[in-house]
Amino acid sequence: IRPARFNLSCADGFLSIQNGGFSDSPFLNNTEKYCNLTLPAEMKSHSNVLRLTGVFNRPIDSRSGFSLNYVEDQLGKLP
Repeated sequence: IRPARFNLSCADGFLSIQNGGFSDSPFLNNTEKYCNLTLPAEMKSHSNVLRLTGVFNRPIDSRSGFSLNYVEDQLGKLP
């Protein structure tokens, strides 16, 4: 995952990213909540499923919020 834009103050809310599709899946990079521009430049998952949860305390406008891009790796394939 590569953030294209991340502008979310902790007062406005946060984003959680879990490595798997369940509520008890481990958090990506061992970080429970992302806010205040703390999102790393790149994050790698070890699963083919991610769970994203956003909690927002006010409406998101064009200056706040987030946008993420993803790239699929073909791990485990032999040449």
